[in-house]
Amino acid sequence: MGRRKGRTGAGGAVVSSASALRGGVVRGGDEDKRKESGGGGWLGKTPKGLLSESCQRDKRLRPVYKNLPDGKVKCLIPRGKRGEPKGAKGEWEPVFGVGADEELAALTVLAKLERGKPLHRLMAPEYRTTWAELGSTFAKAEKAAEERETRAKEIDKKKVARENQRTKLAEVRLSEKSRLAIEDAALQFGASQHHVEADEDISSRTFENTVRRLTFLGFARTDVEVAAARAPGSNYDAALDWLCMNLDEEELPKAYKPHADIEVVRDGKYVDAGQARELSKRYASSKLAAERALRDNRSDLPAAVMSLFKAVVGPFKDYERPSVVPEGELASLRQEEAEALKAIYDDQISFGTDDDGFFFVCVDGLRDLPAVPGTVRICFRDVLGSYPYALPVVDVSGEKASAATRRALMRGLVSEAERCRAAWAEQDLSHPEPILMNLISYLHHSDLKKIVDDAGLIARRRHLVGEQTDDEIASAVGKVEIQYPGHNGRKASQGSIAMQKRVARKRQVFASNPSAEIMAKRRSLPAWNHRMSIMEDLSKNQVLVVSGATGSGKTTQVPQFILDSYDVDDPNVFIMVTQPRRLAAASVAERVALERNQKVGQDVGYQVRLDSKIGPNTRLAFCTTGILLRRLQGDPRIGDITHVVVDEVHERSIETDILLLLLREVLASRKELKVVLMSATLDAERFASYFKEKLNREVPIISISGRTFPVTEFYLEEALRRAEFKLRDGDVGTKKGTRKNTDEVASEDPLQRTLSIIDEAFVNLDLIKKLIFAIDEQEEEKDGSILVFLPGIADIMALVSRLSDSDCLWPVPLHALLSPADSQKAFSRPPRGLRKVVCSTNVAETSVTVEDVVYVVDSIRAKISGFDELSQSFTLDEQFISKASAKQRAGRAGRVRPGICFRLVKKATFEGLRNLDVPELLRTSLDRCCLTVMSTLDRDPGEVLSLAVDPPNPDAVQSSLRNLSDLGAISRSSAGSRELTALGTHLAVLPMDVRLGKLLIYSSLLGCVDPCLAIASAGLVRRPFTDPSRKLVFNWGKSDLLAYSKVYEAFRSAKNAKAFCETNSVSRRTMNTISEGVKQFEQSLSDAGFSTRSNDSSSVTQIVKAAVCAALYPHVVRVDSPEQLYRQVVKGSVVDNSRRQPRELKLRLRDGRRVFLDKESVNFSENVLETGWLVYNEKIRRGGPGKDGKEFLRDSTMVSPIVLLLFGGDIKIHHERGIITVDDWIQFSAPAKVGVLVRTLRKQLDVLLWQKFADPNMDLTDHPVLKNVRRLIISEN
Repeated sequence: MGRRKGRTGAGGAVVSSASALRGGVVRGGDEDKRKESGGGGWLGKTPKGLLSESCQRDKRLRPVYKNLPDGKVKCLIPRGKRGEPKGAKGEWEPVFGVGADEELAALTVLAKLERGKPLHRLMAPEYRTTWAELGSTFAKAEKAAEERETRAKEIDKKKVARENQRTKLAEVRLSEKSRLAIEDAALQFGASQHHVEADEDISSRTFENTVRRLTFLGFARTDVEVAAARAPGSNYDAALDWLCMNLDEEELPKAYKPHADIEVVRDGKYVDAGQARELSKRYASSKLAAERALRDNRSDLPAAVMSLFKAVVGPFKDYERPSVVPEGELASLRQEEAEALKAIYDDQISFGTDDDGFFFVCVDGLRDLPAVPGTVRICFRDVLGSYPYALPVVDVSGEKASAATRRALMRGLVSEAERCRAAWAEQDLSHPEPILMNLISYLHHSDLKKIVDDAGLIARRRHLVGEQTDDEIASAVGKVEIQYPGHNGRKASQGSIAMQKRVARKRQVFASNPSAEIMAKRRSLPAWNHRMSIMEDLSKNQVLVVSGATGSGKTTQVPQFILDSYDVDDPNVFIMVTQPRRLAAASVAERVALERNQKVGQDVGYQVRLDSKIGPNTRLAFCTTGILLRRLQGDPRIGDITHVVVDEVHERSIETDILLLLLREVLASRKELKVVLMSATLDAERFASYFKEKLNREVPIISISGRTFPVTEFYLEEALRRAEFKLRDGDVGTKKGTRKNTDEVASEDPLQRTLSIIDEAFVNLDLIKKLIFAIDEQEEEKDGSILVFLPGIADIMALVSRLSDSDCLWPVPLHALLSPADSQKAFSRPPRGLRKVVCSTNVAETSVTVEDVVYVVDSIRAKISGFDELSQSFTLDEQFISKASAKQRAGRAGRVRPGICFRLVKKATFEGLRNLDVPELLRTSLDRCCLTVMSTLDRDPGEVLSLAVDPPNPDAVQSSLRNLSDLGAISRSSAGSRELTALGTHLAVLPMDVRLGKLLIYSSLLGCVDPCLAIASAGLVRRPFTDPSRKLVFNWGKSDLLAYSKVYEAFRSAKNAKAFCETNSVSRRTMNTISEGVKQFEQSLSDAGFSTRSNDSSSVTQIVKAAVCAALYPHVVRVDSPEQLYRQVVKGSVVDNSRRQPRELKLRLRDGRRVFLDKESVNFSENVLETGWLVYNEKIRRGGPGKDGKEFLRDSTMVSPIVLLLFGGDIKIHHERGIITVDDWIQFSAPAKVGVLVRTLRKQLDVLLWQKFADPNMDLTDHPVLKNVRRLIISEN
């Protein structure tokens, strides 16, 4: 049945008859469309009809149509809801639209209400296209609106973030006295911020613009006009600086005035003198320690008491407030215990709340305690407010009891309290039991004499309470003045020639009459058979390459061949032999001296960093490569040296490569100089070609075979078979993506399956353990040791732990951080019936030799250092070693008899390894290298280093030059070339890293030389602590570097150096080395013309930190802290960040990258770093390149804002915002007046420093600028 024609009501069908015109839908062209569709029939609903249906459905009010003056029609759905009173909850908002007629206006409104619905299926054909266009238009409009809203939200978010950051910025304040002092200095030294020439052209537009802006800020127009006239080019910032400097503070607008008007003095901030005296007396500590506790905790008394108490008695673990404490239960528990004590001890017991608000229980009138004379009063105070959930603090007082005795009693009581706590913990009670009854009983019935008499325990804590001893440890090794024959090319006198002839004759007698046993050993070495050919080739050529395998004797014999070839007619011979390591240089010198029947320091001597044994008659000196490089800096021709022997040249250290480069230049001008290169690998041809290019003549090569027993080499396949080791899919140590179905696995040989799925890059300790047991079972004799090469200390300690339970093995570790006593175990004989297993890093590869090794188990892995140019960080990644290193490791097994080496990789994998190690020059920072080249050759480092055996990446050279520029060591000349600055000249000759050298120079200027000498010396030997956790005991100012200084000071003051080192897990040998370094660095600093005297500044934390900041900048990180935590007290709330976790602190570099503190840092466990800024010595990457690795900071120091401002980068002042920045990223809040004053002082300081660098003898002791700097550093922290 067909549809009926005609209109059917609102929203009904449209018909083709003329009567349909009443619906208002037919316009021009519509009649034709109807005809095309076949005449009559239902064609769709009108927009007005659909809109009416929508309004009825949603209970909206009826649409209203209104003709507009421009001929268009407006359709409006009024505000409200059908059937509801006006203003009712949930009423609809008004909606309107405009169209050419009512239908199009309705269509527009409908599109707003029903967009996205398929209404085009119901519409008449003539409206469908318009509907689609409206949908697209509205979609674009909505998207644009959303984008605008998003942008607005982002703008608001950034605005809020800026405001929050502004409120979080550390504020820099200056006291009135400091401000006046800086202004006086500015007037005295004319350090105006800006200078304007008399004929400078100032445009009227710029002048008026500056005047207008400054007047708008609130300055008087007359002052502004003067400032704009005086500023260069009417510069706005310069004019604003002039106003801040020259107007009285009362005349400045409010936003530009300084805030602080009270002078702050050292140790007075956060310190109440009376309170410090009371705490010192109560807890048997020094006043200095009490002041430090109050100052470090900002006079938060509970925190200060806990800090001081822990310093006195030690870091006992139960002195921490628990996270949940039932407050109502505490009072009843305390009261019950106090009443019980009162009933037993009567008048001896008193309890209540003391003046500081702490609940206390005191025991009075205790007499005749063991080893404690007179009457004693003991008080237990609930400082944390949570006893018995946390232990109470104990203080002991008595007229006849010494401070040491009182401290001993306090420690004894705390130890007993922890023992009680541990006993009750085992009972799993619902809450801890009160323990005061037990402690008082312990006092009456226990023998405390041992505790009181334990002077060692007291001495171990002595440095924590500010006590010092007067005795100092005498230096073990005195400084030996180095003298060379014919020094500096001066002609020797007749008397000296006669003396030298007698010495030479004496030398020949010694050399010709060694013991028969020694001579037999020398003759048995393979190198002995080549002595004639070596000397013959050397006499005809300037350069000779000697390639000798392990055990050939080249290191000890070749230098002696040269020395023995000279007689009394040639007394001026002097041979320098370089070694890559200090230990090797000293030990080889000892061996050669023994072979010549002499003591070190006669004909044969050595010189290494921090140690020297060279006498006036020495002709053969072994030294580290760095020593010879510094000789070249002082004398580029090394005119007093006749022969240079470079040993272990194949190791390709950065110093060795630079030495080869410089020697090649020297040989061109000194035809009489002889150079011998000695290598243990097969790359001798490369070194010969390198010198041939420069000298334009052939360089002979002599190869010497080794004297070792054959070593059988096995690979992973044999290791798996002997160890009977099997892996299954998914086990630890398998490669990813190796799973197969069950049927395939069942049909495959287990050994072959293990071989196919094992991850060769994973150090599988289970495999190594089984292999070691297999080796031990197969070998009946126990005299052959096993040497296991592992990549890191963690692997070593894990393997030693796994092997420790064996009754047939004696596992011992060997790595660089062991103390001498512990490392000696690796070289000693094992207990009877046990086989020694030495678990070592690559330190046993070349540096040391374990003589009784027969088996080597090689993981073929090592941790190799590098430098990431992109992130400017050092890397320490675990990698496969080279074939050359693997060969060295295997050779350790053939020293005493035929040996076996198991390489834990497949043979195919081994064959794919690189032949040689990557030269250090290509994988490390080139800062020191560039400085050496510039000071030695006075040429562009990029040009010189391009001539190296393996030239480094030019980008790496440029990066190092930028670093040196940041340090102030180099600058651009007027001609555009790089040149050393006065500071750079001094840094080049100081025998240390450039930053440590800068530290010493600045320490001289600031009067804190003593602690900085210790820091610099410790920075070279690295890690004096065998147990890094002990560094926390010496934490000084939240600084790793200052901790080194503190432990050195304590070591020097210790009466018993051996006991001190054992107690504090410090290497005594390292401490003695640091002592020698302090002496040598002090001499080097003095030779450079800088004062080595220290004043009171040496004990001021802020001053020492200032020198550290000056040396390490721009190595800076920002510390982002979470919101402050508060706790409720009687009078309100106070800041309490004790519950904050250290991991909540986020460290950020300038580019926003997150970095982490090294676990050995004293700041690693800190949950508050008050200043928000750290400087660090170096940055290392662990875990792989890019996003796979993390960057860790070593040797960090917390520094204050004023220190960064005075010793950091360029300062900019944002006057209106009240912000001062350093290098456009380090931000502090500071009123404009303060910012201008700080920048003024900084400019004065910079000028003064460069004058001092140019003239080290310049006396700055009482200079006003330095006085102001010290004043600000100390008092305005």
